[in-house]
Amino acid sequence: YRWCTLCDWRCCSLRIIISKGTGVKVIKKHLNADEMLGIGDSYNDLPLFKASDYSFTFHSSPDSLKKEVNDVVSSVSEAINKVL
Repeated sequence: YRWCTLCDWRCCSLRIIISKGTGVKVIKKHLNADEMLGIGDSYNDLPLFKASDYSFTFHSSPDSLKKEVNDVVSSVSEAINKVL
C-alpha cells in the first residue's frame, strides 16, 4: 500500500490507502460492471486478486501467489480466451 496525503486550501489532510484492489473497486463501481478480472505476477497484485471477481497469474509466478488466484495461465491472451 502507498499512503497519500491530500491537502486543500485550509491545510486539512486526509490519508487514503491506494492499491490495485482499491482501483478495481472504484472502476467497477464507476462502470457499474458486473464482474472485474485481474491478472498479475507479483505480491503487489494480491489486493487486485482479492478485489477481482476472477483472477489470474502466470506459470512463472511464485507458487505461493498461484494459491491466491482462480487460474494460472501462460499469457494475457490465454486469460482473455478463458473468459470469452
